[in-house]
Amino acid sequence: MSRTCSPVRSSCGIISPVILAGASRRFYGEQINYVTGKANRILAVIRRNLSHCPSRVKSTCYRTLVRPHMEYCATVWDPHTIGGSQALERVQRRAARMAVSDYSRTSSVSDMLKRLQWPLLADRRRNARLVSLYKIAHGQTNIQTELYLKSAQKRTRGSHEHKYQVTPARTDCFKFSFFPRTISEWNQLPGQLVQARTAEAFKAGLLAAQP
Repeated sequence: MSRTCSPVRSSCGIISPVILAGASRRFYGEQINYVTGKANRILAVIRRNLSHCPSRVKSTCYRTLVRPHMEYCATVWDPHTIGGSQALERVQRRAARMAVSDYSRTSSVSDMLKRLQWPLLADRRRNARLVSLYKIAHGQTNIQTELYLKSAQKRTRGSHEHKYQVTPARTDCFKFSFFPRTISEWNQLPGQLVQARTAEAFKAGLLAAQP
C-alpha cells in the first residue's frame, strides 16, 4: 500500500478501533470506491498486455494482482449494502470475461465464474471474518477475548455450546461492524465446525459447507 494513502487504507493501526466500534457510512463508501478503482486500473493493464495469453495465465494474474486489493483488510470494511457488494462483484465479473476472452452479451458470466472456480467475493469475505473470529476466540490475536466475546446465556435446540452474545446495536454502522455481524453468523454454524482444532481445519470446513 502507498504511504501517501489515508491511514484507514494504508495502516493497520486504525483497524482495531474500526473493528470494535464500527465505521461510518462514508468510510465504507470511500473504501469501496478506492479498492474498486485501483482493481479496475490493474485489470485494464492486464487486459491490454495479456490479451493473447492463455486463460490460466490471465486467471492467475487476476488472483494475484487484482483480487488481493479487494480483500486487503476486508474483515474491517466488508460492505453490508447490496450496492457495495455488487460494486466489488462487478470487478470480478469483468475479470472473468477477460480471463476467458468472452465479451458477448449473451454469454453467462456465472458460468464463466464456475468454469474458473472463482467463488463470490462476498463468500470469501464472510469466511475471512469467521476465521478471524475463530482466531480471536482461541487467543491467536492480540485482541482481548474476554472483553468482546461473552458466552450466550440462552441456547436453543440444535445450537452449539460456543455461542456468544450479540451486542445490541442502534445503528447499521455498528450492527454490521465486525463483532455484531460475525458473531451472529458464528452462532449459526454447526457445532462440529466451531470445535475445529486449528484455524486451517476451520477454514476447510467453511469451504466444504459452501454450496
